[in-house]
Amino acid sequence: MASITTNLRYDRQIRLWGEEGQASIQNTNVCVLGSRALATETLKNLVLPGINSFHIIDDANVDITDLGHNFFLTQNDIGEPRAKVITKYLNELNPNVTGTYTICSPTKITLLPDLIKFSIVIATNLTTAEILPISTYLYENGVPFINARICGLFGYCRLSFKHHAIYNCQAEHAAPDMRLDRPFAALLEIEAANDLTKMSHQDHAHTPYLLLIMKALNQWRNVKGDPTAFPTSYQQRKEIVNILMDMRMPNDKGTLDEENFDEAKAAIPRVLIPPTVRDVFAHEYCKIENLTEKTATSFWVLATALKLFVERHDALPLSGQLPDMTSDSERYTKLINLYRAKASQDAKEVYQNALLIMKGIFDEGDEIITFQQCQQFCKHAAFISVQNGTSLVDETNFTVET
Repeated sequence: MASITTNLRYDRQIRLWGEEGQASIQNTNVCVLGSRALATETLKNLVLPGINSFHIIDDANVDITDLGHNFFLTQNDIGEPRAKVITKYLNELNPNVTGTYTICSPTKITLLPDLIKFSIVIATNLTTAEILPISTYLYENGVPFINARICGLFGYCRLSFKHHAIYNCQAEHAAPDMRLDRPFAALLEIEAANDLTKMSHQDHAHTPYLLLIMKALNQWRNVKGDPTAFPTSYQQRKEIVNILMDMRMPNDKGTLDEENFDEAKAAIPRVLIPPTVRDVFAHEYCKIENLTEKTATSFWVLATALKLFVERHDALPLSGQLPDMTSDSERYTKLINLYRAKASQDAKEVYQNALLIMKGIFDEGDEIITFQQCQQFCKHAAFISVQNGTSLVDETNFTVET
């Protein structure tokens, strides 16, 4: 959890990508090859949001031509190592970020082993011949690499990476995970305890729409003669909507004005969709036998632990989140607590799987994943994915003349 001071400093961006996103940024260590204006502007836009650290590698000195391209530099800096001067000025932008530098050629081959400790390496205005050995080495060691170049108003970036894992997706308009296709025991109990035929109009009109949909779904299953049937088409969902709307109770004036039924009708197209397991489970790294100290990142350990959970239960862990709905406080609170308890129970099982996986890979006592991380992973489990990249050599498929 971020501190109060950190929250105040990064308030606007935390609203955009949340505390988890900010924590990821604050754990990022960036290395930039080169120190001209492109490198400076790139780092400025990373230092201000609050990365953990940056490191500049370059052996050039500031000359008079730099003053026309880089507003950080002044005439007093002429003759000084450019990496040193740029680091000094960038450090002034954010005291929470640590900036360091190395004065040597950014293409020096002996530097390659030192580059794999960074989260990402960015080359600025280097030639293709200069960056290919670097990008190939980083690709083989799983470090993302960006080659950025500018010439006047023209510029481009090329990315090189093996895999990019996405597990904290801020999905817009995502269907809530209500688990109506596989209701858990506690949810079935509360649904059975709410008999709509014995309620007053007040209670009837404040029954959470989740329970209304469950009751309509049960009636639809009775008509079909299949207690496990689940709608898979628009026509079937329409049949459930018709059953749902027939369950409404008129008020003392004979008017059908229950908002919770309108909410249920609007929600049915979204909530009556069974959750699906992503293709990430088929990835080579999502197998215990393929996980090593080098490949067992927190994502792949958790993804493998999640895979074991799905194989056992044929369902993803519950996210534990419910949308707002018309209801009385007592029943809505009870539902919220049920979903959170089930989500916590599922996350604990996934975490136990992760601990067993880590025990077989790392030294005893090494904990690369916390339960809180596991909970967040399970919360967004329906949206995890992996993007596969290419190396620059594979992408360009050409040889460089020496």
